[in-house]
This record gives sequence, structure tokens and C-alpha cells, in this order.
Amino acid sequence: GYDMFRKDRTDGRIGGGTILYVKETLKAMAEDTFNVCEFEDMVWCRIVVQNQKVLIGLCYRSTSSSAENNRKLLSVLDKAMAQKTTHTTVMGDFNYPTIDYKDGTVDAADTTDARAFFDKTQDLFMVQYVEEPTRVREGQQPSVLDYVFADEENIIEEMEYQEPLGRSDHI
Repeated sequence: GYDMFRKDRTDGRIGGGTILYVKETLKAMAEDTFNVCEFEDMVWCRIVVQNQKVLIGLCYRSTSSSAENNRKLLSVLDKAMAQKTTHTTVMGDFNYPTIDYKDGTVDAADTTDARAFFDKTQDLFMVQYVEEPTRVREGQQPSVLDYVFADEENIIEEMEYQEPLGRSDHI
């Protein structure tokens, strides 16, 4: 009952990549403009619902992502938010534990990739909806690594924080 959109890793490593499932009744289409973007692990689709175009992006940013790859992420966010759509949503595991959207702070130097990412999301007026820790690992401080961004406030009414699937340590 779902359409699958995926982007496998092309760097030779085993596993990984991104996959996005959309209920098939929503009539989603791959968004090739962004699926060929240079950022490593990101997949996009477009959904048309009641004459409204919704652009959906799913991202995985590795903790070992290079500075160049992080710049590519900022570039694709610029392009996505500039699209002529009714709404844009970008979600995924961004792996920036020093960012606290709830308090609007970054516990890192001004020259870090985390600061650049936070500033970019603020400059683009992206609203971040995840408020509770999404990664919980025994012996470590729980953190918010997974974000759900939208281009408008109050567009997402409720977030559910459920148990991790399988061996994952992400909620």
C-alpha cells in the first residue's frame, strides 16, 4: 500500500542510503530535480493533494560527512525552499547534537558546520517540529538528532515518539 522512493549509497560502502515510503493513495512522484543533487544521502518526492503541491525530502547526514558534503546540504535546502510549492517538508537524521532548536542555541563555535546548518534553517524560516530526544543510547545523554522541518508554523499538528524499530537507537 506504499510507494517507495530510495537513493542507495554509491560510494562502495555496504548498506545505507535513504528510503521514503508514501501511502500510494497520495499519488507521489519522484522529484528528479533534487534526487540528482550532489548531497550524498537524500531522496525527494512531490505529492499533489487537493491542488496543493507538497515537496517532501528525506535526509541522512552521517556524522562523518565532509565539510563539502555539508555545504551541498545547505545548497539543496536553499533550492528546495525556493520551489514554487504549496508546502515543503524536509526530515531525517541530521546528526547535529549541539543544536537545540527548542532554545534556539548551538553549543559549538560560529565556524562549525552545526552553526552553518542552524543559521541556514533560520535564514530560510524553516520550522523544526521535533522537541523530544530522538536518540537514546545507554550510557549516553539523550539527544535530538532527527528533525522534521516545514515551511510554515502549525502545519504539523502532532508528533508521535514511538519505540525504536529493530536494533535502531532512534525513536
